[in-house]
Amino acid sequence: MALLIIGGLILVLILFPWAYFQIRGILDYRKEQRIAEALTDLDPMTYTPIEAEVQGNTVTLEGRVPSIEVKNDAAQMVEGVDSNLNIENQITVVQVPPDAAWVATAIELVTSILNQNPDIDVTAAYAPGKAIVRGNFSNPEDYDFIVDSYEKLPGVEEVNSQQLLPAVLQERIYFAKGSGQLNSGDIRGKITPIQQFLESNADLKLKIIGHTDLSGEKELNQSLAAERAIAVQQVLENSGINPSRLEIQGEVGPPPDVDQSNEDLSRCVRFELLSAEES
Repeated sequence: MALLIIGGLILVLILFPWAYFQIRGILDYRKEQRIAEALTDLDPMTYTPIEAEVQGNTVTLEGRVPSIEVKNDAAQMVEGVDSNLNIENQITVVQVPPDAAWVATAIELVTSILNQNPDIDVTAAYAPGKAIVRGNFSNPEDYDFIVDSYEKLPGVEEVNSQQLLPAVLQERIYFAKGSGQLNSGDIRGKITPIQQFLESNADLKLKIIGHTDLSGEKELNQSLAAERAIAVQQVLENSGINPSRLEIQGEVGPPPDVDQSNEDLSRCVRFELLSAEES
């Protein structure tokens, strides 16, 4: 009997460490899978996929990325999976001039990821050093997120987001022929939401562009186009928007997406966003 007890104890002493390491290995593997899934969002911004190895409470990150910002983003994503992990960030920052085809592909991948959000609908094109982004989004706070997603890409020095507009700025304000006067319905229904958007995004500036149809004298139309933009500008300023955040521009003729023969849609004010750095 004593021999059986001793034998059982020996077996437990042998099996317990084995079972412990087996269980820990399974848990570490599951954690690695969760981390790897989170890090796939960074794939368009890295030169190699970021690998994560978990051992107990420590995770080691390895890979090659173009900037310290992407390296830090990887660590933040791991913290989002498990804030109790100790992170050994061994990701290497490699400053390599990016290939234009690679940058264009990365822009396509980022666009595809962004459009998985049902509140975002964007397209993007690549020009040397620049991502040109167009589209719309429902939540005002998504503007910075969209722009930042492209700015982080190697080879993208500038993001042209003038045609990236929230739903409130997709609206246009229309005028009667020869008139620069706003109606009260447009002030309540279109300009007030724009005011609220600007109040929620203090780092943005707004370009207000007035348009006319092509009938009549060019000089008079130029003055009328500016008058229409100024009318909207004054309403926003009277609502508390800092004048330094508003720019006006008058253009004779319709917006770029309106046919010249359509006079009703030509007589309008439209909007473009500017970052705080743009003048």
